[in-house]
Amino acid sequence: MKDTRNRVSLTLPPELDAVLGRLASGMGTGKASVVTSFMLESIEGLIMLADAVDLAKKGQVDAYKVMEKALDKSLSEGHQLKLSISKKRRAMPRLKK
Repeated sequence: MKDTRNRVSLTLPPELDAVLGRLASGMGTGKASVVTSFMLESIEGLIMLADAVDLAKKGQVDAYKVMEKALDKSLSEGHQLKLSISKKRRAMPRLKK
């Protein structure tokens, strides 16, 4: 089966490359996989932001409303992730000193 994914080349500042390298190493994967994973997790918000940019280019005031909605969704998802992490942390056995 033919791979239909598109290849993209990025030039990163050293500090971003270093963090990306640490994430990739910790996750046992390549840097490109980390970037792809983050972008896929954010696809809905990215689509909404792209819609807002398209509206702004056309001079429509609704662009701000679409952008606000995208940011609200991202904040809500971030809060849900934080709650999930806190719940998992509390469920972990405590280390004895």
